[in-house]
Amino acid sequence: MQKKITQTMDFADLKISAAELNDILITNHYFRNCDLKAVAENIENDLLNKKYAIFTILPVIDLKDSFKTVYRVSMNKYVREDKKNERLDSINDLKYPPIDKAKNLGYNRCSFKGQSMFYGGFGNLFSIVESKPEKGDLITISKWDMKPNFDLHYVPIFQDNSLNRYSDVFSDEWEQYQEKLSTLTEVQRQAIENIYSLITFFFTRPVYNKIEYLFSSYFSNRIFDMNKEIEAILYPSVPNQYMAFNLAIKPKVFDDKFDFLEAEEHLILTDRNSSGGWLSHLVAISSGVSNGQLIWINK
Repeated sequence: MQKKITQTMDFADLKISAAELNDILITNHYFRNCDLKAVAENIENDLLNKKYAIFTILPVIDLKDSFKTVYRVSMNKYVREDKKNERLDSINDLKYPPIDKAKNLGYNRCSFKGQSMFYGGFGNLFSIVESKPEKGDLITISKWDMKPNFDLHYVPIFQDNSLNRYSDVFSDEWEQYQEKLSTLTEVQRQAIENIYSLITFFFTRPVYNKIEYLFSSYFSNRIFDMNKEIEAILYPSVPNQYMAFNLAIKPKVFDDKFDFLEAEEHLILTDRNSSGGWLSHLVAISSGVSNGQLIWINK
């Protein structure tokens, strides 16, 4: 399917005053130069309770596209109830955290505390690098295919030209984005560029404390709230140095639109602390499910 910018909001309809633009410029500069951990701790409750908005204006670019195979890495010892570094048996262990476990979740790139989300990527290696397993860990790499004749309605995070140095995934969208900006007034253009500049900053910066995910998860939730038809966020992978992208998909959408393809169980032999990086040994493969249980074949 040909990707096309559909826009939840027409940029040209945005009414932005000089004073509002000035506030946007100040906000962008402030968050880029502050102690994000300290600020997150200070404004967390106000953001969650919608008493404070980082931007009152939020332009949204959305796309519709079909995806082939999406990969997810499950760290077995973190998924299992007993926290043992052993095999996962249930197909549900390979998806998103169920509701009864969601209450224990912390912030993630596109989700608040206690909020379940399916996180996946594209390709074995990229997915392993994203998950950062350690030597001796048992991990499960599951593969999921989008059902025929379905597409995904998502918002991509690509609005920083520096990302094009690492990947050409959104080169066409970047050109379309620039064309749309060129038709706007100077105030509109600066406002939108600075809003997206900060959003992209939150999605592409390394996070050193989980609470720093507050900002990207805040914008993800605002996007979902603005248009209930939006089903996912596509954003650059920071551990992969922006050469790959991750998908955060609403749980019900994932169940409705994706089928299980297969899973591989791997033992991590070397990790990022080794000179050669990650190396794993294939332990078992599952391409079938019976009564919700994975059928494993040892290798």
